[in-house]
Amino acid sequence: MLNLKLSESVLKKEQSIKMQSSRETVQTISKNTKYAYETLYADLPLWERTARTTAYAFDHQVVEIDDDDVVIGRFNFRIFDPDSDPDMHPRKSLADESYLYELAFSKLLEEYIFPNCPEVRTDFLEMGLHGNAFWNGHESHSFQKILRLGWQGLLEQSERMLAHTNDPKSQEFYQGLNIILESLIRYNDRYVEELERRGMTQQAEICRQVPRYPARNFREAVQTVNMVYYTVTQEASGTYGPGWLDYYLWPYLERDLKENKITMQEAFDLCGHLLLQMDRRIRLDEEMNDTVVLGGSHPNGEPAISPLTYMFAEASLQLDITCLLVYLKMPENPPEEFVKFAAHYLIEGRNRGQILNDKAIAGALEYRGAPYEEALSYTINGCMEVSNSQANSDMLLSGWHNMPKFVELSVTGNYCLVNHKTYASSHYKGLTAFHDFEDYYADFLQETRRILHQYFECIDRWSMYSSQYRPTYYASSLMNDCMIRGRNMHDGGTRYHDYGTSPVGLGTAADALFAVKKAVFDDQICTADELIKALKMNYEGYEVLRLRLKSYPKYGQDNDEADAFAKRFIDDICEIYESFENRLGGRVKPVVFTFVWAGLCAQHLGASADGNFANTPVSHGTTPASSSMSKGATAAIISNCKTPMHRFTGGGSSMWDFDPGWINEELMESFVKTFLSLGGQMFQGNSSVDPATLEKAQLNPGDYTHLIVRVGGFSAHFVDLNRSVQDDIIRRYRHSS
Repeated sequence: MLNLKLSESVLKKEQSIKMQSSRETVQTISKNTKYAYETLYADLPLWERTARTTAYAFDHQVVEIDDDDVVIGRFNFRIFDPDSDPDMHPRKSLADESYLYELAFSKLLEEYIFPNCPEVRTDFLEMGLHGNAFWNGHESHSFQKILRLGWQGLLEQSERMLAHTNDPKSQEFYQGLNIILESLIRYNDRYVEELERRGMTQQAEICRQVPRYPARNFREAVQTVNMVYYTVTQEASGTYGPGWLDYYLWPYLERDLKENKITMQEAFDLCGHLLLQMDRRIRLDEEMNDTVVLGGSHPNGEPAISPLTYMFAEASLQLDITCLLVYLKMPENPPEEFVKFAAHYLIEGRNRGQILNDKAIAGALEYRGAPYEEALSYTINGCMEVSNSQANSDMLLSGWHNMPKFVELSVTGNYCLVNHKTYASSHYKGLTAFHDFEDYYADFLQETRRILHQYFECIDRWSMYSSQYRPTYYASSLMNDCMIRGRNMHDGGTRYHDYGTSPVGLGTAADALFAVKKAVFDDQICTADELIKALKMNYEGYEVLRLRLKSYPKYGQDNDEADAFAKRFIDDICEIYESFENRLGGRVKPVVFTFVWAGLCAQHLGASADGNFANTPVSHGTTPASSSMSKGATAAIISNCKTPMHRFTGGGSSMWDFDPGWINEELMESFVKTFLSLGGQMFQGNSSVDPATLEKAQLNPGDYTHLIVRVGGFSAHFVDLNRSVQDDIIRRYRHSS
């Protein structure tokens, strides 16, 4: 561990960034790209039209520098216009997507979804079966490539490849990349000119070298990372994190320290400046977050923990950042000091931490087909989306599904308990059609498979339109194999072309299905008709039945029968994901987390067969439902780790809220060790703010702007969240035993 404090200059920089949040310069990406695409380059071939449109955006982007900037370059992904709404909190803002992103998405809706499967955007949205999604992003890129080659070196490499290919598609890819790289170099040159004009000679010297040319020291490496980070996110329009930051930056710092070119304090402060600059990209909208991972394992499995690991982690503890998430990768045999630091990080991190189990996560990626040595280099981006570092296309999270709603429709025969309508767009036979649970469950899986596969097919089309209208030549060039194949990431360029969606509320859905099995078929305490009538009445007049349903064992109580059923159900859902093959040979990964959707799912849910009333928030990630964790934290963790972690190939996150008056670092360390030893993937240990304080914050938000809470894969200031998310956080179960 480190005994360093960030210097006053870093803390002053943090305060100046906060002050700027209400007067950021308005960016013009959408306006510029629309003008370039529709007017300037309208007559060019599509590949060149999109490339020159992107280059035009860089050529006309604002160069922003503050006199106290140490790390140079920023791009505000969100805009705030204080004149538009005087009551709007400064962190709330407006989107400014690239026009190419909007163009590709409009093509998806108009040419494929509306003519072929309108229910995906009509009925299924209305009843809350899916989210209003189809996103991109959640990937990390090869910062190492630019650190090693610089933009100029990558441009020369692309020109050599162009000269040696006769493939028309490859020629278009390399030419498109060259156009954008040349604009990036011009863009960086404008920063150099502005720095020189301001008399910031040291920063100008660094920016004259990088990222145009290879980085030669730690200061230049840090500057390279920042500039590559925000130019990639600008081109690709999504969440694209800096990835395994300490791993690829440590060699630069290690050499500088040995040669006495930098002190530990100077390096620590530089870590703080980098985190602040990256966090400000999207700090106005805390739901849009990128991720740094630290620690982890070398390809041979040995721990890859360095002094820089602690520097970045400790800097994040001392800063008030939430949009740039900092997570710790735990090697199979971690040093005891690192495990203790992880517990400290969870307790002192103000609900911002997450611990990643290398063995379990790499094992899931190996199950998907990656060599284990490669899988150990995994990164997380966005909330907790897992992929092989710089190796997958950016449809890693393209939607979510309300799994308890699937169960509800299968019980009622497509009748929505909230809308009071029967929907012909779903085809469940309904519980009353069956006399045997296995027949009912087979029908549930068959129709669930049809609906999910229809959604996956839409993602495949989304990827196809992206390959044409947002080819992201630059971002693709920093993904493994795109340069070798001469293809963008959605045209067969990346090593892996997997998609991902989140099956939300798996624990809640498993409990409901298990209750159906026990109550209607095994014990016959009620008929299918009686159960459906009770659900339609939200258990009014059926309290005895509701209590009997509540008394059945639940996933999360370390009950063998309930846990075995939950494992079976989750295995079956994962099989549905794995059984879909997309047009480029990829699969769909279950990305098991909850984000802000627990309360949103609840708004679309009627009463459930396990005895819960309507609108009960669903379980988070792989975690059991709050009401099911009645036997203590250890029992719940044991149940959780019985699930098929190897099949959560997009990540399996668990969230454990603890009573802040009970939890301490010693207890947290014990829970982390138990979780890791049982093979869990991701551990979010929150020393949660007590519900009474949160309720006060709802009434008087101005007095509680400092409160940070864990939402569902990301952290945010409590007062900035919408009411349904706040209510979910207040109602969560807090372990105290």
